[in-house]
Amino acid sequence: MIIFLVSLGVLFAGTMAAYLIVRFNNDSWRTAEQPGLPLGLLASTVLILGASVALQRGVNAIRKNNLEALKRCLVATLVLGLGFLVG
Repeated sequence: MIIFLVSLGVLFAGTMAAYLIVRFNNDSWRTAEQPGLPLGLLASTVLILGASVALQRGVNAIRKNNLEALKRCLVATLVLGLGFLVG
């Protein structure tokens, strides 16, 4: 597991370094004619963050032995995760 997390961190760091190199070596990163980011990207980000929050609330609910809250949180996580996969 440690090897996986380290390799994922190195991949992220390399991607960010490549982005910064490309970004700062170009005078005009994006011109007015080029389209912006798609709205689906924002929606996907909101869905996955919502699923993360719901799952964390579920963890807190199970620590308090609150099974009803855990069930609600798990259903919310499932719905938000499926929305992320479909979108």
